[in-house]
Amino acid sequence: MGRSEVWSDCVTGKDAKRGTDEKIMKQLHGLLDAADIIAGHNVNGFDMKHVNTRFLKYGYSPIVNKKTLDTLTIARSRFKLFSNKLDFIEQWLGYPGKDKIVNADWLQVLKGNEETLKKVLKYNKGDVIHGKEVLKDFQPWSGKRSNYGAKTGVYVVDTRKSEGKSKVK
Repeated sequence: MGRSEVWSDCVTGKDAKRGTDEKIMKQLHGLLDAADIIAGHNVNGFDMKHVNTRFLKYGYSPIVNKKTLDTLTIARSRFKLFSNKLDFIEQWLGYPGKDKIVNADWLQVLKGNEETLKKVLKYNKGDVIHGKEVLKDFQPWSGKRSNYGAKTGVYVVDTRKSEGKSKVK
């Protein structure tokens, strides 16, 4: 938080065809292990469970004792929105909302289609950028200090529906 940079990576078409995301998971493990706080929308109910499943597959140690800041939890506990989906919240707050990704795109990812992988990477970056805006808007309602209690920085990670990752420091 507090920076505009978005760091990202994505599986290669070759890795997508082979169904391997080990390179990405190694990088993500290092990032999450170094983070003081892991923030995201449904990070507790979705993201960390999927990430932990991949870590188990590749024999990485579990990421434990990390504070999380989940904008879905804040939305459900503090507000009565028409929808708690991140895309709805983004647009309701005046942000552009998510890029459109359809099931056919995910099938193309599995085939290693490089253009579709670029589209998914762009989608993930946008998710992080706008998710950070939601997090900033929700922060006063979270009951957390303005630095979220982090010692060195806050990392926002989004792995939804992709073997790639986007991250913001």
